[in-house]
Amino acid sequence: MPVADVAIMPARFYRLQLALLPTCLTLGCDHHAFSPPARALPLETVAPLSAGATGIQLEGGGHEEAAWGPSLVSGTARVRHGVGEDTDLSVEATVLHVMGQSTAGTNPDAGMARVGVKHRVLPFLSLTAGVGGGGSAGGGFVSPDIGAIVAYENPYVVPFFAMRGTLSQPIAARPINTTGVGDTMTYINTPELTWIYGGTVGLRIPLWPHERVSGSLIGGVGITMLNDRVEDAGYVSASGGAEVVF
Repeated sequence: MPVADVAIMPARFYRLQLALLPTCLTLGCDHHAFSPPARALPLETVAPLSAGATGIQLEGGGHEEAAWGPSLVSGTARVRHGVGEDTDLSVEATVLHVMGQSTAGTNPDAGMARVGVKHRVLPFLSLTAGVGGGGSAGGGFVSPDIGAIVAYENPYVVPFFAMRGTLSQPIAARPINTTGVGDTMTYINTPELTWIYGGTVGLRIPLWPHERVSGSLIGGVGITMLNDRVEDAGYVSASGGAEVVF
């Protein structure tokens, strides 16, 4: 089945395109539809912004089901604002696109947005929480989340590890046609309540620190698991981005 035959956004979320692997093996393709989370692969370290500071971050990533699934790409824009010594608030928007063509003519794009908060409880540990939602060919969804970030903050290279958990509740879910070229049957699925958890490891590199304006590069790889009452799946992702703080 070609990549976009799950074009059908919630059907498959989080897939990192593996450069040396074929797109999909006939027996390895899955027609199950999950309801997605409101975030792709979030990249953030422990340090919140100082009170009154604002950061603008852009991220891009690729996502692939661990078992030869279709490939997707995502782009995220995030705005953070420091509201206290150890707390910042954020608003972000993400667009997800399934690569390839859909024989069912399904819209290959999904959009989602989220608002969240990060609070540093120890020099090396922050907790996060948020709620988001979005829509796609499979209908709408709402997705609250919680997470924890561990990092070694320093002026040079900041390694970090993040864990997150969320659920995705469909709203006015619609059946999704995941039938692909060469399939001998028609596959139609409707997203339902999905539990999601995963982890990310990465690095942040501070650039040209300045009293008023600073920046950084950030990147990471992660694994995401999705489960509903019928099926579960695992995904690998890679993402990178940059942030400017003023």
